[in-house]
Amino acid sequence: MINILRKIRQEFLHGKKFSKYLLYAIGEIVLVVFGILIALQINSWNEYSKNRKLEKEYYAQFKLELEENIRNANDQIQYSSYQISNSKIVEHVLETNNIYEDSLELYLAIENLGRTYPAQYINNIWTELLSNGKTSIIRNSEFRQKLVFLNSEMLQLTSIQNEFSQNNIEYGRLIGSIFSIRITKELNSKMHPIRLIDSTQILDLPSQKLIIDKLKAIKGLSGYIAEIYQNKIVNKDLFERHKNLMLELIEICESEIQK
Repeated sequence: MINILRKIRQEFLHGKKFSKYLLYAIGEIVLVVFGILIALQINSWNEYSKNRKLEKEYYAQFKLELEENIRNANDQIQYSSYQISNSKIVEHVLETNNIYEDSLELYLAIENLGRTYPAQYINNIWTELLSNGKTSIIRNSEFRQKLVFLNSEMLQLTSIQNEFSQNNIEYGRLIGSIFSIRITKELNSKMHPIRLIDSTQILDLPSQKLIIDKLKAIKGLSGYIAEIYQNKIVNKDLFERHKNLMLELIEICESEIQK
């Protein structure tokens, strides 16, 4: 093709047909420009297709992270619910002279209130996009805004939770010697911050009256129990709210993946 155009151009020049050559030259320029535009358009389309494929891959990764974060949020909701229940149990025996119906449940509640369960939150994908300057590849502005809001909220919640945990730690310090070492070890072997691991009985449990009298003798204990109760209500509410936001983000991910 190039050889043919060159031959035509030479014929025009040798034949001194300048006006025709001028038209030919303009046509040649237009053809070259048109070819460049087509090449740029193909390039642009290839880049667009590449970015859209990459965007869907990121949405799939976001979905996996959010699902893991929902599992972590469910753990926090369960942990908070368990601590709220434990607070009520211990507060009840401190305010009354009644013997609790299940000594093991009571002692697990007493011991568990001194435990903490730090929140876990995964934010690797968005952090990666921020670090390599590719956040614009996620075109859905609603998704970006909600995700940024969630990340900010979780950062604040982690800080708040650290403050909340100080009450559990201080409570645990105050009741540290209320049980014998053997009982403490056995209680700890049967529980987890969010659930009871083992419901089997422990032999030779101390009398409830002895333990309750020891609890009542600890100054300021009721204040820490009340703080733990309030903190866990707040913790539960916040994680339930954030869980709902994560579910909304997962819906957007699924919608974008299907496009």
